[in-house]
Amino acid sequence: MKKNKIINIGFIFIAIVFIACGSSLEQIKPKEDYETAPDVSVENMESIFTSSAKMKAKIKTPLMHNYARLTQPYTEFPEGILIWFYDENMNIISSLTADYAVYYTKKKLWKASKNVYINNLQGGSLQTDEIFGDEVARKIYSLQYVKVIDRDSSIIEGKGGFVSNFEFTEYEFKNVSGILEQEIDSK
Repeated sequence: MKKNKIINIGFIFIAIVFIACGSSLEQIKPKEDYETAPDVSVENMESIFTSSAKMKAKIKTPLMHNYARLTQPYTEFPEGILIWFYDENMNIISSLTADYAVYYTKKKLWKASKNVYINNLQGGSLQTDEIFGDEVARKIYSLQYVKVIDRDSSIIEGKGGFVSNFEFTEYEFKNVSGILEQEIDSK
């Protein structure tokens, strides 16, 4: 009789443990759904991009998420990005900062948004809330308001955006206004 009571108490104890563990296991479920979680997340990332063994760009970001397994894979920089661009002699020729950026891998398309600033060595700067870099078409463009301040303090505003080649040597502004500084010869 005592043996049956001990066995029954043992079964009850085991059942309680399993019930308790079962409810605890449900509480330990991951907070993010596998389908929406990034494949890779990196904090305080610095990365160098090269082409033909020459540095072309350096990226620095507080946080990067990569979603590689999606049908349309992308890399997101939700806390902002700083990019330095280099010439053939590895001198910095321009920089870009933005509060948010995303790179669409298959489309080879960059999108930087929220307080976007581009500065170049000649002292010029570009300000906008959204800009795209299309690696396939080798174009930079924006459909948003763009303000360009040249080194001589000339200001050009593209109220409907602009389009440019990657080198920013050929460009077109949409719905333009501005103030141009010009020296007048007094002779």
